[in-house]
Amino acid sequence: MTEQSIEQTDSLLGRSIGDHDRYRIDAHLGQGGMGEVYQATDARIGKSIAIKLLKTSSVEASTSELEFRRRFERECAICASLKSENIVQVSDYGITAEGYPFYVMEYLEGETLQQILKQQSKLSVKRTKDIILQVCAGLQSAHEGVALKTSDMDADRRIKVVHCDLKPANIFLVPTILGERVKIIDFGVAKIQSLHIENSNLPKPFLGTYHYAAPEQFEHQIVIDERVDIYCLGIVLYEMLAGVDPFGLKVRGSRVSNEAWIKAHLLKSVQPLRSQPGCESLPIDLEQIMMRCLEKSPENRFPSVQALAQALDAVQNTPRDLSSSQLSKKNSTDENNSLNFIPSHLLAKFVGAFKNFKENEASDELSSHSLQSKSPSEKSFVLSVINSDLIDRCHAELAIHIGPIAKLIIERTLRKVNYQQSRKFIDELANSIPDLDAANRFRKTFLESNQICLKQK
Repeated sequence: MTEQSIEQTDSLLGRSIGDHDRYRIDAHLGQGGMGEVYQATDARIGKSIAIKLLKTSSVEASTSELEFRRRFERECAICASLKSENIVQVSDYGITAEGYPFYVMEYLEGETLQQILKQQSKLSVKRTKDIILQVCAGLQSAHEGVALKTSDMDADRRIKVVHCDLKPANIFLVPTILGERVKIIDFGVAKIQSLHIENSNLPKPFLGTYHYAAPEQFEHQIVIDERVDIYCLGIVLYEMLAGVDPFGLKVRGSRVSNEAWIKAHLLKSVQPLRSQPGCESLPIDLEQIMMRCLEKSPENRFPSVQALAQALDAVQNTPRDLSSSQLSKKNSTDENNSLNFIPSHLLAKFVGAFKNFKENEASDELSSHSLQSKSPSEKSFVLSVINSDLIDRCHAELAIHIGPIAKLIIERTLRKVNYQQSRKFIDELANSIPDLDAANRFRKTFLESNQICLKQK
């Protein structure tokens, strides 16, 4: 905890916040990347509640304070509308006199899954299933959407809610007579935390935690849907059973950089679950379920948490053959994903590998299509290819707009195109730039400089 956080915590203890000073801060419960959590008393009913005070201040927001409050209230209203026994209930929200947003939720007694995994490392298949199935039930309720009235004149509009930051720290386990009750916490907090740069010229904010984020969360132009949560849940499921992450990055508590996590999610293959020590006898279909959750492409994952839950519920606690009727889609060991990791130092080889083939094919094509009679500019169009010079220049320009992730985006794009598809290569890179004007300038610069598509009919 930083010195500033300690001072803020001390200053809040014993203080009352909210309308008519309704909530008295009694104790500091913990600190997360997005804010502080306190135990408090609801003076109106004398009940213990929990308050999360976010680090983002409306005073620091690039939007107006009024607009910030409006958006914050809308996000909290959506969170409060989520009704599931597996989602922590949000009951109120507000902004302190200093401009810090907070929301009020039910007070829980128990432990987070993160705390449990620090104690036990691995969990049994039965306990893992019990926990994940409850998480799926909570997510299903959110993914089906909540009814929200946009104005007095409008009918209720159903809004699907995606968590975007599912991880062990956000899965709370409450002991009961009937067993562990799962509560998903921090729904919408990642979105609320990003409000301070919405409607600004800054890049679109990253929502989530690098360790558990889906590949599409790093690509600014891609629409986020419920399959993000399925990927995050796949990481959690893997770690519950294997005690390690799927990419072999975190060894003996070592610190992993954000860039390393990004590269792993975008490019690196998942290590088969049953290849991990102590996991050899796990059910084969359990491994296949987890691998499908962790597909790089959202289209290849389970289409819904309901489908995931149905597959997981059918898993036995002893090894058996995979049911082809249950999991017909390809998994991460198929031919497509054998190319999931292309180290940056091999980029030059990507271009060089096609050099001889390029020359031969260009010669054949010129002959068969009688291109000798065409103008020099038209020949340039046909012969424009992805080469090391183009890659280097694209990387330098792209990095200005999206930072270090540019290198990873280029690597991933090279896997999607062949050496002749210069235009597609440039279009894909331009689509990763959040600012539309900058994306268009990028596209124009490289299409013109490489004489690509200028003579295309």
